Amino acid sequence: MSFRKRRTGLSIIVVALLVLVGGFAVIYSVIMAPLQAKKPPLSIVTPVAPAVATTTIAETSKVLADYVVEGDQLFSQGKLDEAIAAYNDAITRDPKNARAYAHWGRILVVRNQASEGLARVQKAIELDPSSGEYHSLLGLAYDWNNEFAKAVESCQKAVQLAPTYAPAYGCLSEALADSGQLEKAVEAGKKAVQLDPKDADIHRSYGYALQSAGNFKAAEDEYRAAIDLAPKLSYLRLTLAALYRRVGRADDAVIEFQKVIEAEPGNPQPYEGAGRVYYDLKRFDEAITFFKKATEVDPKRASAFSYVGWSFYLQEKYDLAVPFFQQALNLEPRRVEALGGMGWSQFMLAQYKESRETFSKALEIDPTNDLAKRGLKSLEGR
Repeated sequence: MSFRKRRTGLSIIVVALLVLVGGFAVIYSVIMAPLQAKKPPLSIVTPVAPAVATTTIAETSKVLADYVVEGDQLFSQGKLDEAIAAYNDAITRDPKNARAYAHWGRILVVRNQASEGLARVQKAIELDPSSGEYHSLLGLAYDWNNEFAKAVESCQKAVQLAPTYAPAYGCLSEALADSGQLEKAVEAGKKAVQLDPKDADIHRSYGYALQSAGNFKAAEDEYRAAIDLAPKLSYLRLTLAALYRRVGRADDAVIEFQKVIEAEPGNPQPYEGAGRVYYDLKRFDEAITFFKKATEVDPKRASAFSYVGWSFYLQEKYDLAVPFFQQALNLEPRRVEALGGMGWSQFMLAQYKESRETFSKALEIDPTNDLAKRGLKSLEGR
């Protein structure tokens, strides 16, 4: 009896399993079979889209959101080469990215490559002429390119477009200082700091206006404030070092230049800056060491080649000076102080014909150049 009960129970289980399997079959036929019908036959190969096509949306999103932001973050960290690479990536993927052009231009300007920076900021304004930020950066680029009237005009335009944008007043402060309008420069700088006391570059611009007005202690305080706000931006420290060099604090200047060299060994500016400190002290061998290092880091740095030439000239090593002046002129044929040095080196080597030609060329470029005028006068009767 018990045996029959077990068989009956087993039968029930089997029936239940069959029903369950049948249910799955029905579900499969209703849900899965139509999906299977959408799959291509095994003999058909589904084409795979190229990788570039599958990332178009993601790449576009990165252009709009990530590349320029990444560049700005790298800039604030003092990683200028990496920042430039990020801006370049943005422009490569979106040639109309005005902000990338403008911020790339800013880096070139503070690296003392003002003409290249100017071209990029001009492109930004071409793409977006109503931006107060871009006009203030244009003013900065003009100013560092020694086009002071254009700098003032651009900064004033920035103020008109964005009356509460602090960097516009900072830009104006710097441009007015270089234009000799010192009282207005200090006033504009003070206004900029009041609008945004947390912007390091505004403190730098205000400090420059104060320095131009002869208030060196207040200028130093502003430069220090800038460095405290953005300690990884080496160009801020370069500005402080230049102030120390100007007021005769040679040791302090060299210390600051060395700090920049440690942070950015591939930047030619601190090497040339330290070289100028030793040049001022007439310690020409040490000056030449730093100037030559600047040319090694940047073989296109005409100013450093010219300084090496002058360092040799002032040691009366005229034959050694000539090739360095020549290299400076190969890079920048209209570099007047290099023409002057070349002309005087040729004169001291009794190369009078060549000297006369060099001085004449210098005066064609700058009719007021005193070196060339005195050189031609010394050549009279020779």
